[in-house]
Amino acid sequence: MKWDWGPAVFLYGLSRFAEQDAIKRDAWVSEIDSYQKLWALKGLPAVDWSDECASALSALWLNDKMGISTGIGSAATVAQYVRTAPRNKLGALDHLGHQSLISKIFPDAMWVDSLMMYAVFAAQWGVSQGDAELLDFGARQPLIFASVLRDTKTGLFHHAWNVKKDRLFPKNAGYWLRGNAWVLASLIEILEVLPESHALYVPLKELFVSTAQAVAQYQMPCGLWDTVIARPGYAYPETSGSAIVAYAFAKGVRLGFLDRSFSARADKAFRGVSNYLTPEKDGFSMSGISWFTIPFQDWEYRLVPLIKNLPYGIGGFLLAASEQK
Repeated sequence: MKWDWGPAVFLYGLSRFAEQDAIKRDAWVSEIDSYQKLWALKGLPAVDWSDECASALSALWLNDKMGISTGIGSAATVAQYVRTAPRNKLGALDHLGHQSLISKIFPDAMWVDSLMMYAVFAAQWGVSQGDAELLDFGARQPLIFASVLRDTKTGLFHHAWNVKKDRLFPKNAGYWLRGNAWVLASLIEILEVLPESHALYVPLKELFVSTAQAVAQYQMPCGLWDTVIARPGYAYPETSGSAIVAYAFAKGVRLGFLDRSFSARADKAFRGVSNYLTPEKDGFSMSGISWFTIPFQDWEYRLVPLIKNLPYGIGGFLLAASEQK
C-alpha cells in the first residue's frame, strides 16, 4: 500500500479496531507493523502535502499503544513537515502543499480533508512527544477551518477555501458528507488527547457538539447520509462518510461529549452501512463508497462514482466497528 491518505485511513481504522479485538489483535498489529517496516526500510516519499501525513497516525499508534517503534522515524519526518511547512495567512497549511504540479493548479487552498490528514497527527504527536508547539498547532486547526468553511445557517462545513481570494472554492460550493465526517472525526480525536486545562478545549468541545447536531438532522431513514449531506435523497447514500460519522457519534457519547440520542444514531448508521456488505468467497465486500473528489458544487458530487472496497471506506467501517459494544 502507498504512503498516502487512503491506506492511512484504513490502517488507522484497523488500529482502533485492533484495540477492541483481543482474539486477533496480534495479527492486526503485525500487519500494521509490516506496513510501517516496509516504508521505514524503503524511505518515505517526499512529504510535502497533507495527504502524505496521515500514514503517520498508525505509526504513532504502534509506538504509543503497542510499544513498537518501527514507524517512529517516519512519524518524526511527518512531524518535521508539519512543524516547518509554510503557514498561510490564516495559520493553516495549504492542503496541496507548494511543491507538486497540482498545487500550482489549485494554489493557496484549504481543504477540509486536512483536518484528518495533518491536524489529528499534530495533536497526537504533541501529547505523545511532549511537543507543546505541535499540540497547540493541531488544536487550533479545526477552529481556523471553521472560521471560513463553516456555514452559519446550517452548521455544516464546505469542502474548500481559496485563501488568496478569501472565498469558497468553488463559489457555489456544496456540503460534502465525507468532509463533514472528517471534521467530526478530527474533533473527537483531538479532544480525546487534549488536556481539559488547554485553552482550546472548551471551544473545540462546543464546535464538536454543534457540528454533530447539525449533521444529525440530515440522517436518512436508511441510517446513512447523502453524499450531498444537506439534500437527503438528492444524490445517493454514501457509506464511507456515514461510517465515519457513526464513529464520531459513538465515541462522542462514550467520552461524554454527546447525549445518548447520538448513540442510537450511531447504531442506526452502523447497521445501515453494514447493509452494504456482501459475502464473497474470501470474505465480505463493501460497496457504496464514493470515489475521490475535489471541491465541487452539489451536482458534481452527484456524478462521483461509487466503488467497492476503497481503503478509506473500509477504514471508516473499522472505526465505526471499534465503537460498537
